[in-house]
Amino acid sequence: QARLASVLMSLLPPRNRWWSMRLRSYLSQLWGMSIGSDAVSDITLLDQGFVQIIFSIVLLSGIADRRRIAEALASVPKPDLVIRVDAPSKVLEVRLLERWKHLGLVQRWLELDPQTRPDQVKTVEVLSELLASKGQHFVTVSCTDKSSLAAAIEEILAEVRSRAGMPSETVTPAEREIDRASSGGPG
Repeated sequence: QARLASVLMSLLPPRNRWWSMRLRSYLSQLWGMSIGSDAVSDITLLDQGFVQIIFSIVLLSGIADRRRIAEALASVPKPDLVIRVDAPSKVLEVRLLERWKHLGLVQRWLELDPQTRPDQVKTVEVLSELLASKGQHFVTVSCTDKSSLAAAIEEILAEVRSRAGMPSETVTPAEREIDRASSGGPG
């Protein structure tokens, strides 16, 4: 894990030492989740896994060299499936600004500036192209409101079930938890 952090930081060094330390810590935590080990036998979903950390490192380094980004992607464990959530620019701007308003001073300092939005879109496109060129499996969903969120979740679940060889009508423990949480009751 220390070697991975060193490789990534040498390929795409963040412009800020604090971000470098934060990303190294995050990488260590992510690696500690036993990704790729035999200990993980069930389906494991990671919000902001290794692809996300490459995204963050690219933004924080300011380096747009596709060769370096491809090298960084090749150095991390390959996910079985990448879920890309798209939304219109205006929706994303509103969400980011609303989130920014609710952050405290320290949290704002640790977050990306909401003005990096154009760079984020370009970076997502570059990562998507590079991953697709290597045969990475994707599910791309659109999420603009609660009803599209429900449809997106169904699409993701269908893909995960399909990849896991599960019948489409299977209800997993995670789905029971989602149902309980959305209905407000113990289920």
